[in-house]
Amino acid sequence: MYRRTLIQAAALLPLGARVVSAAPPPEQITPELIEAAKKEGKVSYYTAMDLSVAEPMAKAFEAKYPGIKVRVERTGAERLFNRVAQEYGSKIHAVDVINSSDASHFLPWKRQGWLAPFVTVDMAENIPSQRHRLQYQAGGADRRAQGFQGPDRSEMDGQAGQGPSGL
Repeated sequence: MYRRTLIQAAALLPLGARVVSAAPPPEQITPELIEAAKKEGKVSYYTAMDLSVAEPMAKAFEAKYPGIKVRVERTGAERLFNRVAQEYGSKIHAVDVINSSDASHFLPWKRQGWLAPFVTVDMAENIPSQRHRLQYQAGGADRRAQGFQGPDRSEMDGQAGQGPSGL
């Protein structure tokens, strides 16, 4: 029985592999978009991150886009998750930007269609692509070409029974 269950689980493993989807095309932040946001007057930002981080982000946004206030609402990740579910269940769409410390929350939100894909040109230019990350993680020459100077696996093989920390 155990062997059959293990084989069935192994057969499903490829289906549970990580799914990578393409990011949407980058969008310009146009004067029309800024004016529309100014008409609304505020952005509701729900977050589970520390206020010492969230509030300076809000202030930086307000400085870059005068006339648009950011209302930071900080709570724990579980409360945040439940609040969004209750609001959307009641057809209340109060949140504009959300940040949860529990990445698993984004899965049901995406399934429900509550998340809007959005990538700015600045993000597209400055955030490494998935391909870049995979090359970096591949090790060897790729790591060295990108400036990582740590030891490669062949240099560590001489440390039999020791982990990367040397213990």
